[in-house]
Amino acid sequence: MKYILVLLSFFVVPITSINVIRIAGLYSDGGDWVAPQLRVMGDFAKDLINNSPNILPGYQLRIEWKNSLCMSTTAVEKIIDFVENQSVIYHFVFGPACSIAAEPVGEIIPNYHLNMLAYSAASPGLTSYEYPNTFLGVATYNTFIVVYVKLIQFYQWRRVALIGQDTGLFNTINLNFAEELNNINVAFDIARVVGGSAEQIDAHLDRVFGVSEYKVAFGNFYELEAYEVLCRAYVKGYVYPFVTWVLPSWFASGWIERGKNKCEFCQGCDIEAALKGTLGVDALTGRNGTLSDNNDTILGIKQQELWDMFTENTIVTDVSIEKYLPYAFDSLLSIAIAMNTSIRNGLDLTQFDYHDPNKLSANNLTVESLRASLAAVNFAGLTGDVIYRNRARIYSNAELSEYRINGSYVPRSTIPNSCGDLF
Repeated sequence: MKYILVLLSFFVVPITSINVIRIAGLYSDGGDWVAPQLRVMGDFAKDLINNSPNILPGYQLRIEWKNSLCMSTTAVEKIIDFVENQSVIYHFVFGPACSIAAEPVGEIIPNYHLNMLAYSAASPGLTSYEYPNTFLGVATYNTFIVVYVKLIQFYQWRRVALIGQDTGLFNTINLNFAEELNNINVAFDIARVVGGSAEQIDAHLDRVFGVSEYKVAFGNFYELEAYEVLCRAYVKGYVYPFVTWVLPSWFASGWIERGKNKCEFCQGCDIEAALKGTLGVDALTGRNGTLSDNNDTILGIKQQELWDMFTENTIVTDVSIEKYLPYAFDSLLSIAIAMNTSIRNGLDLTQFDYHDPNKLSANNLTVESLRASLAAVNFAGLTGDVIYRNRARIYSNAELSEYRINGSYVPRSTIPNSCGDLF
């Protein structure tokens, strides 16, 4: 994957006697996701924050980065490297980039009285009681369910199949989806697919489409597993026009080529024919709501001007990464605003020290204050109005797309999350 990213940092903050707020940043450059641009976007946002007179006056925000590779074990190693460094105190965790890495980090950080904002993780499970200190900079994948239900109601489908990758993330999505289907009296069957075996995939597909004769399938997978399942569906004849598939449209650019190179049992598969007629769903639509030339952001920059600054200095050829960049920007801005609110309300960060067992009371006060301040954030950002509910971003819309060619989807309509028609 080739990419170009240019983000110009126009401002340099002179280091004086100001207080320093340290952020432990986790990004991914390799492993399961190559997205170093998200780190650069974080630094871009940091520079703007440090030069704003409206946020954290008298403080300087610093981010120290470690590459978690979007892998759970690596993310745990890196966060422990951060917090076990006796010479440094970090005040917040920014990242990791992926849900699979965010989950184990989210389990650890309460032990150190730290909060975390994972700027591009979207697992619904991260908003559960098991992760009390974890916030998400994007909406969870439960947002997709809103679109799924609207599709079902629009087409008046009465029976649908839920085909999902057998992981915690996608199992949670399908269980939540099933609950909504029960509420609208739509029959369903759930198949939990394990990739890597044509025989296992075929058995699930034959049961759902051959025996039970379902004609609509909602597929929730990562890219390689989507390639494998759709290829086997093509071989078995379970594709359009006999079966209509609804898939995530957030797959990384080049996912078809990578699937072709990695799938060991996909010979003879015409993936373009398999994907013909599929619909795609994504909640990351860039801007949510209308940005205004007259609406000042907390940075002292007009909302539209801020977006123009972002777009003029950002060039990314992988659309799956590009969509996350403004959310990463707003995520760091959210942390800074929460810090600013807590400090104005009397929080003394100099008393925070998770290395010192005698500061338990101060540490509890700090983590609770910052958590409350972040939950109450409400500002005009790059992605529109930035609001958190149940520790995750809420959006004003999602997007329905139609498959075209080479793994890409073309937007068909924007779908309000509360009302409106699909088409």
